[in-house]
Formats: sequence, C-alpha cells, structure tokens
Amino acid sequence: MRVALFGATGATGQETLARCLANGWTVNALARDPAKLAVQEGLVIQQGTIADTRAIAATLAHTDVIISCLGNFNRKPNTELSDGTALIVQEAKAQGITRSIWVTSIGCGDSWPRMSSLIFKHLIVRGLAKAIWADKDRQEEQIKASGSGWTIARPGSLRNEPASGAYTVDEGQGRLPRKMPISRGDVADFLIHAAADQSWSGRTVQLFST
Repeated sequence: MRVALFGATGATGQETLARCLANGWTVNALARDPAKLAVQEGLVIQQGTIADTRAIAATLAHTDVIISCLGNFNRKPNTELSDGTALIVQEAKAQGITRSIWVTSIGCGDSWPRMSSLIFKHLIVRGLAKAIWADKDRQEEQIKASGSGWTIARPGSLRNEPASGAYTVDEGQGRLPRKMPISRGDVADFLIHAAADQSWSGRTVQLFST
C-alpha cells in the first residue's frame, strides 16, 4: 500500500505513520517542518503546506490512498482546513486517486444533535471553538462532494495513549455517550483498517472508547 499522509507531524498523524510503516506500507508525508519527522525506511517527506498545490501534487504522486489527520486550531473565522481539503481533493481527482480517509471530530455534521454533553455541545462546539468546527463542517462537505471512495472518522476527546483495541465504531442515530474519550492509537488503528478495507467507502463513523 502506498499512502499519502497529511497531518503527519501531529500526535494522531505520528501514530498513523508508525502503523503504516509497521505494516510495510510506503508513506508520502507532507510536512511544513520536515525536521519533525524522523527519517525512516519507507517514508518520503515532502516539505510544504496544504495551501501549496505543488507540494500536494508531489505528496499524492504514485500513491493508492489518502489518509488525512489534519486539524485546525485557529479560533478566529477561517477556511484554512476546508480550503486545503478542496485542493487535496482536486489534485487527487487529477491523479486518479479515489480512496481517502479523513479525521474530523464528533460534533461535526449530523453528530452534533446526537451529543449528550451540553457543556461540550454548546460551550465548545457552538461557543469557544465555533470557528474550528465550522471549518470542519465545510471540510466534510468538500470530502462528501469528492466522490464515493471517502471515509470520515469523527473521534471523541483525543487522549495521548497507545491503542487499547477496545473502541466503538458508531454509525447509529441515537444519543451519543456523555463522555467519549479515545486514544490516538485507537484512532490510528481504525484509519489503517479503513485504508485496507474498501467496505468503509462512503461511510461516516464516530469513534470513542468502549
């Protein structure tokens, strides 16, 4: 498997990178600062950002699947993440790449009304971090408009912990648990499985510890 990895220098991205390489996959990773990634066999690092179309094209070249662990931490109104996603989607189409897995967040799209924690739902998602979730909502719209080969993974509260193997992959319609922590290792575990299994195409899931 040849993977184009975006967001590789973040905590979830590094967990995902390690699992890809452990599987014997080749990874093209885009990084603003390549020094944040250790040189390893099977890893090709492209310097640049998701606003740089040439760097995106180089990252996608000769790959089979996209895995995005991109985030947005800018609380001011912005379109950084959704604009970058649109560029990735556009270049992926040009290169004939149809399979992609994307990390967004619980609270995006149709998961928001299902949330049980009123503090997180209203104070964070629709309050302090409103601009972040608004851009993630726009990102999901870009992803869903890209074709049929996408998978969206919405993790709950991320923990800097190794994989436990005990997590829920939710596609239901009912109320979500009030507390939804999940380790970054478990998120990476799902991303790897989704990349290898075409049956996840066209599906949006919520991830949280069991």
